[in-house]
Amino acid sequence: MAVGLTGLTSNSFPNLQLDAGVFIEGLDLSTITNLSDALAAIDTAIQTDACLGATSGGMTFSSSPEFRDIDLDGMRQDFKGSKIKDKTSVTIETTLTELTPENMRRIICASDVTVDGDITIIRERLNIDLSQDYIDSLTWIGDINDGRIAVITLYNCLNTNGTGWVAADKANANFAVTFTATNADLADRNYAPYDVRIFNA
Repeated sequence: MAVGLTGLTSNSFPNLQLDAGVFIEGLDLSTITNLSDALAAIDTAIQTDACLGATSGGMTFSSSPEFRDIDLDGMRQDFKGSKIKDKTSVTIETTLTELTPENMRRIICASDVTVDGDITIIRERLNIDLSQDYIDSLTWIGDINDGRIAVITLYNCLNTNGTGWVAADKANANFAVTFTATNADLADRNYAPYDVRIFNA
């Protein structure tokens, strides 16, 4: 019996993206041009409150375009050029497991954080403050099997999933979040508010 057709090649296993990766707020890799410097910056950031910490269930990134079809008299089928991209919704979903004041600020969309002695108080506001509520950049970094890393950065994010807190006996609490990216500047309107970088080994 003949071996079935497959896309499997000698490059398949080295190209696999492995494991759940890590989330870091405010990580700027835009001026870094090599893997070793990127890894050093990531390692430093992981040790700070900028790291969202351990997650459960990995992550799901989604870039979902919305299309509109031009419909003219005489069109009986779709044509190349007759489709317009109206909007792209960009999200990244994960479940946070570490309970920190910094994560509660990220989880509770539009919140005020105050410290009273040894107590940190987070209160949700009903309005969004453009100057303080958006996460300027949220970066996910994942390993590739051959030593490279994959990086996805979302810009101007809010957790649009609302606030949930699930606690159970003999289990750790989970906080599901959906961070939605937005454009902050009309100058960027030709691009969706995220980028993907591959740092080669």
